[in-house]
Amino acid sequence: SQRGSGHQRIRESFTEAFTGALGPVRWTVLRHIAGADWNAVDGWLDGTQSGKPYRVRFTSWFKRIGGRIVHQIDYVD
Repeated sequence: SQRGSGHQRIRESFTEAFTGALGPVRWTVLRHIAGADWNAVDGWLDGTQSGKPYRVRFTSWFKRIGGRIVHQIDYVD
């Protein structure tokens, strides 16, 4: 679990996660559902770890206020 706030911390978290041990990765979005406050995205995450390819399913939830993401939850299988 990673916590942080602000654009820089969010960028750092994604850079650490997806260009380090798990990177580089490719996202394939299968579904995108938009509601009044929340969006959900579902799909596949493909990459290489320790020279071995992997493919996992992911789902991300984004809460928006005023067009900005204020809360994000990621699930990776």
